Amino acid sequence: HEGLSAFYIPVLRGLKPLINNNNNNKISYDYSDIYSNRTKDDYGNDLIVYSGLNIFEDIKKRLLGEEHERKLIADFENFIGEYIFKEKITLIPKYGDDILHIKIGNNPQRSISNLGDGLQSLLIIFYPIFIHKDDLSFFFIEEPETHLHPKYQKLLISLLLDMSDRHQY
Repeated sequence: HEGLSAFYIPVLRGLKPLINNNNNNKISYDYSDIYSNRTKDDYGNDLIVYSGLNIFEDIKKRLLGEEHERKLIADFENFIGEYIFKEKITLIPKYGDDILHIKIGNNPQRSISNLGDGLQSLLIIFYPIFIHKDDLSFFFIEEPETHLHPKYQKLLISLLLDMSDRHQY
């Protein structure tokens, strides 16, 4: 998105899709972005709605893409590792699991849904901001403090201020 883009990060956001039971009683995940679809139905299609439900597919696509896309994901991992987790982070779109996994430092790899809601919220907010860091963008973040410990609220504001060269919030 070169030029001016507008992103809306709704209060209804998450990293794990809803579960559907199909006819075989086998658990499957529904990756349709119901949060985004509902928001667009309510307010129109002018904004790019980012609810976090597409993060698995987006990271997988970028990791399997061009070198600059893989580097962008590595840079994002370094960013969240340094500022949020204070440890080396690896984001893994685990084959056959259809949910993003995370490896934090030397800890075992686990589903990202095992993180607290506040950490998941920070990832959802910072992912599109970081991925579009070179674009002139507006980010409309609904209730960014939701699920955040006061320490993370302060971190969120501090990092948003640091990342405001090309963005407005």
